[in-house]
Amino acid sequence: KMKGMEERDHAFGRLFGILAIVRSGILGLETFPSSVVEGYVQDIIDLYHYKKWMREPAAHAVIELVSSLESDATTTKLTNDIIIPNLLLSSSTDEDGTPIEVDSSDKTKWMQQLTAEQIAVALNLQRHSHQINTYKSPLHEPLLTEKSVCTLAAALAATSNVVHPRCHVVWNAIWTYLTEEVESLEKAETSLTTAGETILPQSQMARRTLKRAENGLIIEKIIHHVVVSLLLGKGEESISPTHERRSLALRIIQTLIGSKDMNIVIPSSLIENILCPTVVEGVFLNVMCASGGLAKKKAKPTGAGNDGRGVEHYLKPLTSAALLRLSDHSSADDFVNRRMALAKALLTSDPRFDMLTKTQTVSSILMLERNVSEKLQGFEKQQVLELWDSYVTFLEEQIIKAKNLHSATSFIELMYKLAKKDLSAAPAEQARRVARFFMSGSFFDCLSLTPPQAEKNTPSKSKKKGRKSDPTKASEQSDIPRELSSGLRIKELLSASDQKVIPQPIRSLMSARFFSLMSDFISTINTQHRGRKTNQFYKGDKSQAVYHALSEVCGICSLLESSGAKAFHSMCHENNDDEEENPMGASERFLRQVQNFADETLVRECNGSNHTDKSQSSLATGCASLMMSLSLQLYTCVKSEHSDKEEEDNTEEDYEAIHEYISDLAEIVTEFKDVISDSSKIELNDDNENPMASMATLVVSILTSPIGGEDAGSKNPVRASASKLTREVIKMAWSGAISVITDLSESDDAAAKLFDEDVMNTVVESVCGSPSEVGPDSNEEEDGESDEESAVFVEASKIDMNLDDSKENDSTSAQRDEDIDAEDDVELDSSQLENMLLEDSDVEMGESGQLEHHEGADAALAQLIKLKQDAKKAAQSQREQVELRNRLRCVMLLDS
Repeated sequence: KMKGMEERDHAFGRLFGILAIVRSGILGLETFPSSVVEGYVQDIIDLYHYKKWMREPAAHAVIELVSSLESDATTTKLTNDIIIPNLLLSSSTDEDGTPIEVDSSDKTKWMQQLTAEQIAVALNLQRHSHQINTYKSPLHEPLLTEKSVCTLAAALAATSNVVHPRCHVVWNAIWTYLTEEVESLEKAETSLTTAGETILPQSQMARRTLKRAENGLIIEKIIHHVVVSLLLGKGEESISPTHERRSLALRIIQTLIGSKDMNIVIPSSLIENILCPTVVEGVFLNVMCASGGLAKKKAKPTGAGNDGRGVEHYLKPLTSAALLRLSDHSSADDFVNRRMALAKALLTSDPRFDMLTKTQTVSSILMLERNVSEKLQGFEKQQVLELWDSYVTFLEEQIIKAKNLHSATSFIELMYKLAKKDLSAAPAEQARRVARFFMSGSFFDCLSLTPPQAEKNTPSKSKKKGRKSDPTKASEQSDIPRELSSGLRIKELLSASDQKVIPQPIRSLMSARFFSLMSDFISTINTQHRGRKTNQFYKGDKSQAVYHALSEVCGICSLLESSGAKAFHSMCHENNDDEEENPMGASERFLRQVQNFADETLVRECNGSNHTDKSQSSLATGCASLMMSLSLQLYTCVKSEHSDKEEEDNTEEDYEAIHEYISDLAEIVTEFKDVISDSSKIELNDDNENPMASMATLVVSILTSPIGGEDAGSKNPVRASASKLTREVIKMAWSGAISVITDLSESDDAAAKLFDEDVMNTVVESVCGSPSEVGPDSNEEEDGESDEESAVFVEASKIDMNLDDSKENDSTSAQRDEDIDAEDDVELDSSQLENMLLEDSDVEMGESGQLEHHEGADAALAQLIKLKQDAKKAAQSQREQVELRNRLRCVMLLDS
């Protein structure tokens, strides 16, 4: 009897000999005897029952032999006479090698006894639906159905012992059974790759699609029962997943989503069910978040003293390769839907997918990689824009229905990242849409928002009868303005999720990102005008472009309020009915006045009637832009339910300060208008104020306040972003004022007097500090406080207090001081130290009747003084830092 390698070689030799005859094609000839074919099939079945390790090769040989037969009648006869009784209805063999038959009357019990190899053979025989009716029981009915997947799941999951790169034959049989080949793509269709290049698809590469729509349900059941429950260990009685089980799960997902081996293209609607959060977490995130990674150095091999630490995860290279192929496996005819389905599935599982996996998977799927979308033109560019539009719609839904701030933050950052990407080139429609969404959601309560109704003419009764409405005209009337689309979208999403308002923390974050996006928008405008690019957002110079951008934003705010949306800040601040006494109404009136002046100067500049028209338009548009940026900050002055008294007071102070700045700026613009129209007012006296000095004082005041700077102690996340926008427009307003004075000086030398000593002192002192701050008497108050504290320490030294806890020469005193220090280390709170000074045990009457002082109180006093000194030093350091930041922000006034 043969054993070991000899036995294996003999079994495989028989199999290889039979397969050689099969591949020669002689068995498919009509003149070839069927009895010989049946004999070969029986020999292969005998090899199947010979050893367990021969089952899969034998099953593969049966499939290949049957596939080589061209006659359906021969296949049916072979199946009914040989394969069904000897292979499918026999689970094992007796001592003589005779197969033990299985009762097929109970189909469920029969399917439970099937092996993966038997399933592969059965599915291969049933791949053609017209042959099923010709087979005997149990193949007269489909084996793989939506209900039978649960029964066959254990046998399918057991194939995980077949390790990468080979996959068990049963899975190829399943995909062949569920899909069918279709004609190759037309040459006119194109496919977009992650490299940003346009290539024609391979004409010889055939795609496989689902034979029937019901097969999609079968795939969903396979994912649920096989992948999730058994391979990933999420079932009730499942064991923890191993590397082999995860590897098989990865191969299944890769074949369905991103493999070019079989080139299966499943419907886009099925992708989200396949890439459910459990699958994404178990197959991709848990593997890629393990030790090691693509960006890290090669892991150390396991060895002595290493204990396996630092070893790269076994499946990480395979998973990384699978992620790289996800974005490439998308057909041109379903480009947008397929890529959007992939992105939704990954981001729904975890919006930080790219960051956690240290890859660019989602970015490449959405074509957000650097210098990719810029290379596309025409139809390809349009497809990318449609993809981004669907992506923004998805992010809007996720932000509104987010259950916590952490989840909402991730999606808001993704939306902000897309907007910054879209700002690279005009018209940046997605960036504008994101800005409208952030603004509508953070500043307004949109539940009462209603679109403006078009006027409808009531038709006569005679016209109503027998006349149908035109659907084209109805759709045109139902079109809503683009400016209100985001607000109405928020209203729709809030109603769908049974919410009344977006939570305040999420609104604060949206508001911060709105101002950041506006600052980026202005920076992009500045870059375009410096580079003299032809593809610009707005016509005109830099100040005019910024003015048009902010006018568009403020116009949307006005339209939202007029259409029923309620601003949150108006609910927090009481306004009087009289418009003259209403700060908000007064600020709006001042803004309209300056905007009218800006529009007039722009018209005059277009006509070219005066050489100073350009500088006047720069001044007017710069000041109007500054006023609009300040007015946008009014929407952030909202009192939260969880804010304390200090935060509410700061919000109220900012609200009042912004109104004051707008009023002062309107007066300065009026003064400049008077100087421009009447040169006699250039002569400064008690009646005529210097508008340039007023302008310098105002911009310095804004830059050194929380409105245009940064408040280190503020908890408002919006302030830093809003102040950045304000600083950007201050540059333009200040430059416009300088350009006006410069142009006036060319025609009237008296205009140079506007740059007087007051203006220069204000600007220089804002950067270098006032003489009182840098002079010899600047620290008199601090010196007085330090002298008082020094006197206290002098008194303490007279009674031998050891403030530095140094050791004394006397060993007894040293031990006593150590005990006191140990107690002092515990009692560091200032309130506890003060209480210690007031305890009755601190003063006692000695035997001589003299008052005795407790030394513990002396140490407590020293510790209390130290705490107060440290607090003063910290406060002084913070004041110096704030002063330094204010000076640095004012440097741009000198640069202009």
